[in-house]
Amino acid sequence: MQQQDQTNKRETPEPRGSTPGEHDRESNETHVFTDVEGSRNATAIASEPQRGGFDWLALVVALVIAAFFALTARFNSQPSPSFIPAAVFSATGCGLLITALRKVRGRAGAGLREAGLAGFGLALFQFAITFTYQDVLATVRTIPEFSHAFLVTWGLIGLFAIVLSLAGAAIGHLAFAPLRALPARTAKQSSVEEEEETPQLAGSNEAVVNETLQSEQANRVAESEDEAGEDETLQSGQANGIAEGEEEDDAEEEEEDAESTIVAAQPRSVLANYAVTILLLALLPMMAGYVFAAVYDFAMNALNVNHISPGVFPTLSLLSGLLPWRLAAPINLLSANGSFIVFTLLWRIPDSVLGNPNVFDIQTLEPLLFNAAALAFLLITMYGNEKRANGERQAAPWGAFLLLEALLGLIIILPTNLWLLRGLEGVLQFGNQAIQLPTTQLINPTLFALNLLTGVIVCLLVGVIVRRQYQLWTTPRQVAVEEA
Repeated sequence: MQQQDQTNKRETPEPRGSTPGEHDRESNETHVFTDVEGSRNATAIASEPQRGGFDWLALVVALVIAAFFALTARFNSQPSPSFIPAAVFSATGCGLLITALRKVRGRAGAGLREAGLAGFGLALFQFAITFTYQDVLATVRTIPEFSHAFLVTWGLIGLFAIVLSLAGAAIGHLAFAPLRALPARTAKQSSVEEEEETPQLAGSNEAVVNETLQSEQANRVAESEDEAGEDETLQSGQANGIAEGEEEDDAEEEEEDAESTIVAAQPRSVLANYAVTILLLALLPMMAGYVFAAVYDFAMNALNVNHISPGVFPTLSLLSGLLPWRLAAPINLLSANGSFIVFTLLWRIPDSVLGNPNVFDIQTLEPLLFNAAALAFLLITMYGNEKRANGERQAAPWGAFLLLEALLGLIIILPTNLWLLRGLEGVLQFGNQAIQLPTTQLINPTLFALNLLTGVIVCLLVGVIVRRQYQLWTTPRQVAVEEA
């Protein structure tokens, strides 16, 4: 009887889940599933539900700003140097603001349709203001040579305003695109590695099962094996399982420490990345003006306008429209040719260098306002977007926010300011004759410093106002949701 009972005990198979190898395999599969599921959750949290469609609010905001500066520019008795290129300088910032308003309101896409219409509106408002000056419409109707040059100039301005606004929206959409969370990528990589190791574990488990069957057959032949040896084997197996579990826990702790180190090191590079992005965005107005000056000069030479109005310093004359402070050089408009001089200042860019009604030009603040407001909205909604853990928007810290706004204002003004500080030097050419022109000073060291301070202060004020207003708009909503 005792021998028969022992035989029945040996023939009864143990549950497969009790073997240490299969237990490790199930734990690994569970760990892989958990990592994959966690990475999916992290990606889902980082991505917010967005809406499409035409954004009328963003378009209206951009057009209101453009209309305001066009109307304020008309208060001058004569057109300021920034009147003609204002739409070109502001176009990239206008497109950037369209993208920022769409992102802050949770809309998908860059808003290219809104940006194109807003750029056209920039040029249209400036063009409409030109006809409010005396005898402009009559001159366009009666003198074909001047009317062609006038219409070509504003046609180029409209074309560049639309293209540059589209470019600003596209660049802003790409530069401030949301990034995927880095811990999610690390989890996916670890899950893939564990999935590759799973077949090896399965093969080792099969080998263990085969060895177990062979040992059972040997136990059937050797009936003299006692139960004490079986107890020792079970105890050693449990000890090995505990040791392997401790090793897995240690490995998981090391992986978690490595991931936390990566996440902690990530914010250190965020500020540097945004600084480089802002540096490139701030140089866009000057680069756009430089390209426009070259195309404008080529078009005027094609129309042979130099025999009507010789071109003097076309590039520097246009870029001077970025500086808020310049030496005043008003023109006497009470003479018989006063209206004709005003008409010339409305289309011939180089002639505007000779006339400046006031020391301070308010329309030069238009590109600063567009770019500063757009950057403020983007820093509120997109700064540190890859670090979101609960799907809530995380604004930039106040220190980094103010630093980046000040950097934007400084870079927009500094290149042109440095260029014009040395004065204008050049040669005027009439056919085969060339005349050396005297050096013309547009700014002095005092105005140089005022230009830099104005750019920084305007961007800081616009950024602070936008951020405070955004907090006032969103705080009541959050309180209402919490009370509900």
